[in-house]
Amino acid sequence: MEIRRVEEFLGELSLLPLNCLVADRQPYSLLMLQPGGPICGNEERVGHSDSARGSDLCRTFLQQSLDEQAELVIAPEYCTPWSVVEEIGGAHSPIRPPEGAIWVLGCETIRPRDLRRVVERLRDEDHFVYHESIRDPNAEAKSYLNPLTYVFWCSKSDGSKVLSFVIQFKTTPSRDRLDVEQRSMIVGAQVYTFNRAQDQIGLMSIICSDAFAYSEDLVNESHTNMLLIHIQLNPKPAHQDFSNYRRRLQSIASHREVELICLNWAGAIVEKKVDGGEEPWHNNAGSAFYFPPRKYKPNEFLIEAAHRFGIYYSIVERWHALYLNQEPHAILFQKQKVMIHGEPAAIEPATCIVAKKRWTWGEGDIDFKEFEHPSDGFDQALLHYKNAAPQLEELVRESPIAVERVLELLVGDPRKPEDWFQIKELSCMKVGEGEAIRRVTVNQDNDPHSVGVSFRKRRLQRAEDAVTLPGNGVPWPAPLKGLEQGFAYSWQSGSPHTNISVDADGSRATLIFLGDEADTSVVKSVFKAMSQALRINAIKRDAEIERACDHLCVVYRKENKLQAYGIEKISRIDRPPESSAVDIASGED
Repeated sequence: MEIRRVEEFLGELSLLPLNCLVADRQPYSLLMLQPGGPICGNEERVGHSDSARGSDLCRTFLQQSLDEQAELVIAPEYCTPWSVVEEIGGAHSPIRPPEGAIWVLGCETIRPRDLRRVVERLRDEDHFVYHESIRDPNAEAKSYLNPLTYVFWCSKSDGSKVLSFVIQFKTTPSRDRLDVEQRSMIVGAQVYTFNRAQDQIGLMSIICSDAFAYSEDLVNESHTNMLLIHIQLNPKPAHQDFSNYRRRLQSIASHREVELICLNWAGAIVEKKVDGGEEPWHNNAGSAFYFPPRKYKPNEFLIEAAHRFGIYYSIVERWHALYLNQEPHAILFQKQKVMIHGEPAAIEPATCIVAKKRWTWGEGDIDFKEFEHPSDGFDQALLHYKNAAPQLEELVRESPIAVERVLELLVGDPRKPEDWFQIKELSCMKVGEGEAIRRVTVNQDNDPHSVGVSFRKRRLQRAEDAVTLPGNGVPWPAPLKGLEQGFAYSWQSGSPHTNISVDADGSRATLIFLGDEADTSVVKSVFKAMSQALRINAIKRDAEIERACDHLCVVYRKENKLQAYGIEKISRIDRPPESSAVDIASGED
């Protein structure tokens, strides 16, 4: 893989400033397409199985980008039919990017002779077109190229504008069980960057398995002051082979001006076979934004506003990740620049990115309909937990993060009890192996063996079991006898260390249910840590310190009997009210 600056081969042309790469405070608009297929993938062609429908989809998408004046427009690998590219370049075409915008279009496969025909037609319209010479020694034995086409505007010295097409070829074949790309795809060698100059924001894209060749040295060379785009048609976008470059980026660029956009097709893609059969992929989409630690300042409002648009926050190696809902859709974002000249980091915008609109389409004619609140899968997951479902359904309408916090506390998971409820401390916000989302309120995983699936099932089952504790012989501590009549899951910012409301009197309480997993030492450790957190919170709120632990109870099962560990277990009649119930020096256990 050779990285080249586009400006090197523009000749007499000058690149018009691209709004998304101007290092100022003015946000830009970004529109992305996540198509849903069905697809075809064989030795002859890779792309939409229904070419006409694929053309309608991409044409509608690009028209929408014009209606919204989007300044960066992205379609994934193998998505845009060449009939649409030719339409963009046609005489007096109404579908062209505005000046200052750039379209990054992953295109369907094309044979070399057909590419020559397209290039000639575009040049006949006085457009600038560039692609590298085909140097694959096995090109004659192969069928097609896998291109990405950039569309943007340049200017001549006399000020006249020239519509420009830079075509980049995939450099490294993907691996599949039939080796389709290995046998059929002609590889390129060049990857292009825009606006690559000192203290400027650059733009660079790789195509799916180009990630294999995007080595540590190339990441080191290209990442600074850069907007990276990774387009894919990939059943396993989180596989280590595809994500190694992200690990490298996250290890060296946490304090750098760099952002990454990964855009795949939708989840659960169906592939149409030559014989008319269908093969479901059972894939996860994995489309996501990745921002270094200081580039995004998450809070409940931002995370839950994004959730309504089908954009789900998580943390990957201290980086912020925003994963897109796996349904087919197009989404419009308002996006801050990768960097801002002349302003200290302390006053950089905290929002970084905000979803503005989302469109879906039906099975018939392509007709974009604006649609928020896509399914996050939580309601379907709750079908298996009939006792906890009514409470969690009500709570998620109030706040998805409240559900995450309630269950995090219920299972006794907090690692830093005083601050456990902060977004960055929640274990559910940290992705699992294979970038599996672990958030309970996001259930879109198409891999039943994912660590995210098992994580969510454990938490929801614990919530289900805990609802049945009242009436099953739990020896509740005296201050919490009212729990025998039931409780409701809830979370309040003013009482962050509690997770339930007691039905009997409406009081707040902290219920931790360890199930069969805890021995006595674990129970005591969990109780001690949360007691300390409750006391610290009481001091901050100027509340009664000696009463801070009254409404904390750890329930567990021992010798097939439910047990409860509360304030009575560690209280002594000779302890003065002001002494600490968790004073390690007291020798209490």
